[in-house]
Amino acid sequence: KNSWVRFEYLLWDIRPESSRMGANLANGVNLDGFTFDNNGDLLTDGIARVLTTAGLTLNDNNGARVTVGLPVMFGGDLEISAFILDQAGDNISAPELPTNPANLIPSYIATTTLTNGLPGSNILLYDRSFDVSYESSVWGGDVKYVFDTGVPGPGLKVRPMVGVRYLNIEEGMTQKGVFDGLGTLTPLTSVIESTTENHLFGSLIGGRVEYQHPWFTIGAEPRIGLGVNRYNARVRTSNLRSVNDGKFTTEEDDMIFSPVVEGNVYGRIHVSENFTLHGGFQWIYATEVTRPANNIYYNDNGLANPPGIIVKSKTEEYFIQGLTAGCEIKF
Repeated sequence: KNSWVRFEYLLWDIRPESSRMGANLANGVNLDGFTFDNNGDLLTDGIARVLTTAGLTLNDNNGARVTVGLPVMFGGDLEISAFILDQAGDNISAPELPTNPANLIPSYIATTTLTNGLPGSNILLYDRSFDVSYESSVWGGDVKYVFDTGVPGPGLKVRPMVGVRYLNIEEGMTQKGVFDGLGTLTPLTSVIESTTENHLFGSLIGGRVEYQHPWFTIGAEPRIGLGVNRYNARVRTSNLRSVNDGKFTTEEDDMIFSPVVEGNVYGRIHVSENFTLHGGFQWIYATEVTRPANNIYYNDNGLANPPGIIVKSKTEEYFIQGLTAGCEIKF
């Protein structure tokens, strides 16, 4: 008796990371557009630019959450909740590149790299096509105990809570460029793929502030999770400079302290004693998450060495937010 289950539809946005898909060159070259000379004859061989991830959007992702509440003998409620979002994805493509520039200076997309770890002039060119795809998925759950205020009836209620939570964030970014020497060579498809897995788990503390009325309830629920993020980061390249490079993979694992802060505001309409409609807005902010675009170390140590574009993991913020709507059934 007095247990309940809540079903919610989620419509959430994920904030993608912003990153340049290349390293800085020497002499402060403007990566948004620069000329280059391949032969050392001081003649312009082409105009190149390095793209960014700024055009990616990961909005309006569908999801679902189920929460079960169980009253316990010594007062308060034990609540068990789990949610999942559909995999979000987006892609960007370079404008059509000229395959026959005639007397015009040809235009390229480039991956710029450091040379043995230092800014230089090394670039990888694509003249047929260049595409970037990005994917992000998130799911998680928590178990918490919400203390009973001991004050029956309507009015303002303030209820502290404690518990444990888990959050899983997996993302991937793939860059695929094709070079054929403006139609004179066998096309070479070069791929740079970066993937990440984040496992955030630990304790949570927070509170629930509600104004309860026989017909409706409005409330807010701030929470903070104190725990760690055990993550894996991987960068894989394929035929980066030529088919002789083949596939080359580097990987890093680590575990770091990673607080998670979230907030939830909501309203409920009590249709009957046992049925309630629910709607709200929620956001989740994770402070130390490794993400694929900024994990790529753009470097080249020369053709005699394996590809120098490898993983160097970093952590940054991860932010999701959105609307919730559903119903609650009380037994």
